[in-house]
Amino acid sequence: MAFWQADLAEIQRAEELPTDCERVLWFGPDPWEQLQLVELLAYMSDGPCSIVPLSRAVTELTPSELHAAFAARRNAESLRFFAAALWFDFCDNDPAGIALRLRRAANDQRLPHLGSAIRRVLQDRNEHRTEREVESLVRSGVSDLPALLEALRARELPAHGAWYGDVIVGRLRDACTTRMQAANDLLSAASSPP
Repeated sequence: MAFWQADLAEIQRAEELPTDCERVLWFGPDPWEQLQLVELLAYMSDGPCSIVPLSRAVTELTPSELHAAFAARRNAESLRFFAAALWFDFCDNDPAGIALRLRRAANDQRLPHLGSAIRRVLQDRNEHRTEREVESLVRSGVSDLPALLEALRARELPAHGAWYGDVIVGRLRDACTTRMQAANDLLSAASSPP
């Protein structure tokens, strides 16, 4: 099973997308979406391709905003090689390669959110930031999932929001609660008379 409990066989692969028409990529600023944009571009086959850089999730846009965003789309065919290099550096966990690619993309108006998004994903990969923040919140008494998500959202860049979703935060909370209970049980057992 893949992410979101979807069978991998049911997910269309980037290289299988039609090439006889323009493929328009709509990706918001949150780190997960930006990472998926890189992966999609990395594996996309040749053919017309454009990108719609969004300031927020596509689901938050009004119909008139959607129309204006589509009209302002930009050609993205030249991004495929860049994205492939970045994706492979990301998969190899190559900090120097990732930093180089992000510096090169820093002023690309088609990718206004890429740098901050990838750096945020790397904070989770390398420093377990979200896990540490969930643990800090749970230890301070915040354990209700909506309250956790709201507190985490306040710690992110405004465009990022709680990008990891409720399923991930719930799993992190439950793991933290289990660790805390196990530690309390050990302390209780150690302080109990024989």
